[in-house]
Amino acid sequence: MLVDVARMLSKEFGDSVAAVESDATSAPDRLAIRIDAMVDFLMANPFYHRLMVEIIGDETDPLAAELINVWMSKTLEIYRSIIAAGVAEGTLRPVDPYFTFLAIMGLCEKYLQASKLFDRDGVEWDESSADTAARYKGFVRSLILEGLGAVPAAAPPNRKQLSGNKL
Repeated sequence: MLVDVARMLSKEFGDSVAAVESDATSAPDRLAIRIDAMVDFLMANPFYHRLMVEIIGDETDPLAAELINVWMSKTLEIYRSIIAAGVAEGTLRPVDPYFTFLAIMGLCEKYLQASKLFDRDGVEWDESSADTAARYKGFVRSLILEGLGAVPAAAPPNRKQLSGNKL
């Protein structure tokens, strides 16, 4: 039954992202859509991570193994295609699709749980939880895309520039 629930949720998520992503014009846009969708999905389905961890841990269930294999192969193929398209269009640099997916997934999965830690610490947001989530999604998009983007790094300052700066 857990596998069926996970399969349904995974398919629903994949279909909804694919529908939005079909209008994206660039690889960075596609990554941004995936980041936003993943945070939104996990906020709507806060126990999805726990469900997937339980399924991944059950190596004896052939249905669970099939779900993970299909889910991962489709997901990694999507990330490979996004990265390849980005490299071809000059908007992304070549990076490992496995690590890219893991990094994005980890950043997105932890938002809901980590935001509760801030609530416990008495941090008061001057905005709604939706606004805070939107700011977080923007932060993750910036973090990922500026780190993966193919923007040339600024030239290091020369000695003359450094000696004029006072710390």
